[in-house]
Amino acid sequence: AAKADKGMDKLKVVKLLYLAERMHLASYHAGMVWDDLFSLKNGPVPSSTLNGIDGNIHPEVWDEYLGKHGNKRFAARQLVRDDFDELSNAELRTLEAIWQEHGHRSAGQLVEYTHRECAEYTETDGRRVPIRYEDLLVAVGLPKDDAMQVMADLEAWRQAEAVLHS
Repeated sequence: AAKADKGMDKLKVVKLLYLAERMHLASYHAGMVWDDLFSLKNGPVPSSTLNGIDGNIHPEVWDEYLGKHGNKRFAARQLVRDDFDELSNAELRTLEAIWQEHGHRSAGQLVEYTHRECAEYTETDGRRVPIRYEDLLVAVGLPKDDAMQVMADLEAWRQAEAVLHS
């Protein structure tokens, strides 16, 4: 949202962030946020990210970075690199690449693009259809066995993290 001075349609923000997660997964076989992904009527979405943008989860964090006016979202203040200390340089490069490739598109054009180009998307009448990361990895070109190994490695890492934080 920091790229648009006058704000950006919420649907466009969500589509760009989904495409960034997808691109990062294709490039690095790792997600940026490992969000819960769903197919909805307007295409695939990162669910928790959408809930954060809507102010439904952790508003104290989201409001520090993201302002809202109606359906528009914009940077709540001038942001510098240190504001993104949780993001790696590779993740920032992915976000920049998505902006360069898709930033000129409208929300409606991004909906059409994700319906057409995202093989992991399931056409739906409004119900939420989960998108598994394994399916997304395969959709971006990883062989199924490799995709399953990436997910097994992630699960092992998550279990190790849980032990360390318990």
